[in-house]
Amino acid sequence: MPGLTLRDAGGREYPISSDCDGNILILQGASPLTAIDISKLEVISPVIEARFSRGAMIYDESVSIVIHGHSSRNEGLWLYYIVMWTLLKFRPLLIGTFGMDLGVPSASDFSKDESYQGEQIWRRYINMSCTSVWTWEQARQQDLIGLLLGIKHDRVDK
Repeated sequence: MPGLTLRDAGGREYPISSDCDGNILILQGASPLTAIDISKLEVISPVIEARFSRGAMIYDESVSIVIHGHSSRNEGLWLYYIVMWTLLKFRPLLIGTFGMDLGVPSASDFSKDESYQGEQIWRRYINMSCTSVWTWEQARQQDLIGLLLGIKHDRVDK
């Protein structure tokens, strides 16, 4: 197969060509042909770009944030605005780092938390749905020449 390269066990590469009669020729590369080690030969493709198989999972999740304000509703309101500003300001960071794209948030009204008796504790829930995408790369896939040579090699062995 003209245009391919032959790599020997020592890592030396030799170009493959053909003559006018269709005979395959191994040409001298950077090393002389007398130095070729035929204990292991590998045919490599000149294609530099590689394809990788990838995997991905998409999760639909819900996020709940609870804000507790002490002694007054205004404190809880300020905390709510700080949290909402932070979520929206750093949304690109959340998408880039965690693959988490936030949906539209909804918030409950402030209510007095009765579990803290005798204290003025106000709480507000922020609920939002989000989509997170997790991706990964798996093994490098063979290019077309490597695949065809693998099939040809398997047929010869059988």
